Amino acid sequence: MKTPHKKSSNALFGIALASMLGATQTLAADRVLFQLNGADYDQSKLSQGSRLALFAAENKYYRGLQQVIDKELFEIYLQEEAKRMGKSLEEIRAERLAGTEPDEKAIRAFYESRKARMKKPYEAVREGFTKYLRKKAVSERKTALVAAYREKNAVKMLMSRPVAPVMEIATEGFPVKGDPKAPVTIVEFADYKCGYCKKASKAIERVMARFEGKVKVVYMDRPILGSASKAMAQGGVCADKQGRFWAWHDLAYKNQKSLTEESPAALAREIGLDGKAFGACLGSEATIARIGKSEKEAERLQLTSVPSIFVNGKWIISRDLERDLIRAVEEALAE
Repeated sequence: MKTPHKKSSNALFGIALASMLGATQTLAADRVLFQLNGADYDQSKLSQGSRLALFAAENKYYRGLQQVIDKELFEIYLQEEAKRMGKSLEEIRAERLAGTEPDEKAIRAFYESRKARMKKPYEAVREGFTKYLRKKAVSERKTALVAAYREKNAVKMLMSRPVAPVMEIATEGFPVKGDPKAPVTIVEFADYKCGYCKKASKAIERVMARFEGKVKVVYMDRPILGSASKAMAQGGVCADKQGRFWAWHDLAYKNQKSLTEESPAALAREIGLDGKAFGACLGSEATIARIGKSEKEAERLQLTSVPSIFVNGKWIISRDLERDLIRAVEEALAE
């Protein structure tokens, strides 16, 4: 059997890519999903939760295609560099990925940043951390090289990006930050014990500052990480009743690592709440009902993780939240 040379391989890649793109475009344009007793069921007939689940599935497929294409672009880049410099492909690969091996200082620093929540000594995890950091560095280097190659060359992505459906979210009665009349609304379902939620809150703050006066954020509790999460959610509701929700929100995330079921009382004192009123509010039917309302809304939308963030009703699935929030806000303002 003959081994195809690279030109043939690239041609085959183009054919395969065209096939994948055609399927993606059909999926985006033709929303009839199935038939029941001869009747067509399109996306509009799905529940809101199922529409979000469909979008998540399409988005996962789209990201998979992107990874395939980026991998091929990286190989094409290496081939062109090898030809230009008169070197072998493996020589160029080694040169371009040089410096991605983590040194002892980097491995130790990575361990120290996680030491508090680990019960294993450094030597027991060193090898695993080394592999992780090496893989991460190689991935970042490849991403940067492909990005530069895209910018330098006429690389045009032809596949359709999945479009998030617009969800109607019942946000009435939940705390709002920013101008109530702002044209863009960010809704965040979050848990005070969630590390990614803390990062998301910082990203949202920066986006609000960037689009001053044009964005408001609504916070909705989704306490899924245990009893401390539920206690903190109740504390947030009670702080809101005294007009101090966002002070509570910020302090809770600041003290995230030490939060327990006993934390609400201490946080309430620190932000100057009326202790007696706060104590009476905790565990009350009204407080539990408001948290239940946001939880039911999350369940209706079939949200299974935190944070879950929406911009004008469109769910943001992201690996670079701040970048994608900025893009989503810009798109919302342009509509």
